[in-house]
Amino acid sequence: VISAVVDVYEAVAELVGGEGRRFYVGDTAVLRCRLPHHLDPIVTVTAWLIDESYNVYPTTDGEGKYVMLPWNGDLHVLNLTLADSSRRYSCRTLHRLTGHSQHSNPISVPVSDNPKASKPQLLVPAEYTVIARRTDGVILPCVANGQPPPVYIWYRDNSPMQMTERKQLVGGSLLLRSVGVEDSGNYMCSVNNSIGLAQTTATLIVPKPLTVHINPSTLRVDSGSNAIFNCITTAVQLSWYKDGVDTGVRSPKLEIESVRKEDQGVYQCRASLGKEQAYAVADLRLGASKPQLVYQFLEHTLQPGPAVSLKCIATGNPTPQITWGLDGYPLPQNDRFVIGQYVTVSGDVISHVNLSKVSVEDGGMYMCTASNRAGSVFHQAPLRVYGPPVVRKIPPISAVAGKHLTITCPVGGYPIHSITWEKDGRVVGVNHRLRVYNNGTLILSNVQSKVDHGTYTCTATNRQGHSARASVDVAVLEPPVLSGLGPTQAGLVGERLGLQCLVTRGQVPIQLQWLHYDTPVLKLNLPSLSVSSPAEYSSTLLFESLSPLHRGNYTCEATNSAATVTSTVQLYVNEPAEITAFTLPTLEIGSRLQATCTVHKGDPPLNITWSKDGMIITRDISMYNVYTSILSIAQVKREDSGNYTCKASNLASTVHHTAQLIVTVPPEWMIEPRDTSAVVGQPVALHCSADGYPKPTINWRKSIGKDSGQFGEKEPASENGTLFIPSVAEKDEGYYLCEAYNGIGAGLSAVVFLLVNALPKFVSGGRKVVSRRGSSATLNCEARGDLPLLLKWQRNHVTISQQSDKYILKDTLSEVSNTLNSQLIIKNTIPTDSGKYVCIASNPYGRDETVVHLSIQDVPEPPKEVRIVDTGSRSLKISWSQPQDNNSPITHYSISYSVNPGL
Repeated sequence: VISAVVDVYEAVAELVGGEGRRFYVGDTAVLRCRLPHHLDPIVTVTAWLIDESYNVYPTTDGEGKYVMLPWNGDLHVLNLTLADSSRRYSCRTLHRLTGHSQHSNPISVPVSDNPKASKPQLLVPAEYTVIARRTDGVILPCVANGQPPPVYIWYRDNSPMQMTERKQLVGGSLLLRSVGVEDSGNYMCSVNNSIGLAQTTATLIVPKPLTVHINPSTLRVDSGSNAIFNCITTAVQLSWYKDGVDTGVRSPKLEIESVRKEDQGVYQCRASLGKEQAYAVADLRLGASKPQLVYQFLEHTLQPGPAVSLKCIATGNPTPQITWGLDGYPLPQNDRFVIGQYVTVSGDVISHVNLSKVSVEDGGMYMCTASNRAGSVFHQAPLRVYGPPVVRKIPPISAVAGKHLTITCPVGGYPIHSITWEKDGRVVGVNHRLRVYNNGTLILSNVQSKVDHGTYTCTATNRQGHSARASVDVAVLEPPVLSGLGPTQAGLVGERLGLQCLVTRGQVPIQLQWLHYDTPVLKLNLPSLSVSSPAEYSSTLLFESLSPLHRGNYTCEATNSAATVTSTVQLYVNEPAEITAFTLPTLEIGSRLQATCTVHKGDPPLNITWSKDGMIITRDISMYNVYTSILSIAQVKREDSGNYTCKASNLASTVHHTAQLIVTVPPEWMIEPRDTSAVVGQPVALHCSADGYPKPTINWRKSIGKDSGQFGEKEPASENGTLFIPSVAEKDEGYYLCEAYNGIGAGLSAVVFLLVNALPKFVSGGRKVVSRRGSSATLNCEARGDLPLLLKWQRNHVTISQQSDKYILKDTLSEVSNTLNSQLIIKNTIPTDSGKYVCIASNPYGRDETVVHLSIQDVPEPPKEVRIVDTGSRSLKISWSQPQDNNSPITHYSISYSVNPGL
């Protein structure tokens, strides 16, 4: 025993955005019921259950805290509070085939009241498509959480939307009440706060109203003829039914060949557009049935004298008419031929020919023909009357050029040995166009007007040599020859069009008329339609303004005395294609793209193609239906940026629409900054360069103090991102932060250290040192600069060595003042130690020097050349030569005298 197949599946409720995501008070949470993809067509999300007691059903009212989207089953929980953390959410699904319903395991939404600043993050796809029916309410979801709470702005065709009673915001989602075809298009939701911006694009498709009708709605067709119905609809799928039974025909044209009685009935065209369906009904009626002979007379061979009766019985609809002929001609008009005809109660027609006292000239091939508008049927059989040949009079014959001509020689008498033919007195010969048969029938094929008209004579002879003859005049008539119409003609809605029917050859007078599906056009109530006939042989069907009502078959019918000919053209009225304008979002690299191109107007067949920057795209294209094409890119790359063009063409026109896709790329280092060192006073460049789209902005900041924890204001930098310091100073040393930001992603940052190497420099300039003879003199020099720092002393360009007994060198490094001090001690000084001492400071980055002047002081020498130069009564004037002061300026002279010269 085999049981029915049962789909086993599990519905899983989940938070959009991933497990572990935390929401904050005021945010919106999106919950989704995840199902196996292969069950999407037959399993639907019917409701959400909150705390196992409160049901939320699909709605487009946009009221309340909970909104369940009808088209995908997502649940939006608006304006979250801390209380929402304790609630449990589960989804309920229904298997439409089995009726099985099940619940998912419940989940919760973690809510916190300690938000952190963040840019808006979307919880809906960056691009999606919604298909809605007319008058339905639609919610286009837009949910993004961020801190501060973001602001939502909706755009339609790049213009901000004004909210009305019909267009409202539900959280950040857009509610459209009672949508119509005019609402189709692209909508963009822009979400921003002080930290950043996010966008999502929605394509709304509201199909045009589904219309369908059959042309003609009622058709009466004779038996054996063909019937054609045309289904005119805005749908893309259709099927034909007869009396409720599917015919299997899926094309707009239904043709029934050789209609029979069982073909009459009710025909339906069912048009489908998504879930919408519409029907049109037409009636096929049997107009006439071809006659049938239910009784036929037999052949006779007899002697002259007795009476003969020939009878035929026929049936048909309408009631057929029976006519009689003899050897292809009407019966002779004389009293011996009596024709009778009547209709029975059952509708049969009984016709008979009675001949009283049959004679030799009555012999020949008798034929009864039953005819109605559906067709005709005939029966013929010979009546042979013994006697010599008799040829009855032949009425004039009109032949049609290009057709076959058959002439029967109306011979009586029996038996007949031979029948011959002459034309204009000359015996006709058999050729490729002419045949003469033993029964006296002449058949001429492809009649030519210039050579085949004339007098034809037939002669009948028996074996006894008796003969008889008769002549007939044959005129050749030219049938109409039509020109100017092709098999098809196409025009655009609103255009003018003329269909010309011209008779280039043919016997006059000629009658011309136009038919639309076998009905004269002038009897139809078609708008903007007229017929112009400037001449007997020309007629033009004029369409002042083409419309879809003018589609179909048009036939020009020309009639003259020779024939009736027709020429049919099928008129296509094409509506130009129109593309619903769409925009492409600005996407971050790696995002998904789905661009929808919808041809909202225009007749199929439609050819929709995509191109990028003029190059045809063949991959990543899918047809949603015959008028909608979707371009999908799973992960956009930088090179996907460009102009995307959707081109749609049909028989009427070719149109295109172009939208620009911008793929934003977060910054990437082109030149990543590195630690740099420079010497004080020299120029230095800190390089920092990043690529991305939009072009990143490069900012430099210098640390406050020596650590890298805090940075100050922006430093001026060049356009390429390089920070240039023309003359570096010690204050420029420190940490520098380079930031590259373009609004995409978190941006880039790098911290580098600028080391400023200091040249040696003395704290103070040159000094003078004075010391007494015999004492120790101490000379000092103090310098600062980057280590290793070296100090040395020179006198008279000779470096003073530590090894000397005369000198003592002491170097002291001060960590407080970051200086190096050098002491030069000169022991037991003597006057010759006086002079210039040079202190030289050096490190790997340069050198500096300072000069210390040492003076050794000693007692002055005694004055010399003391003499009296003038003597007075009470004074003396003494002079002397100035002695050496020995580096100690003489401050005064002491003069003493003694009264005792010996002392």
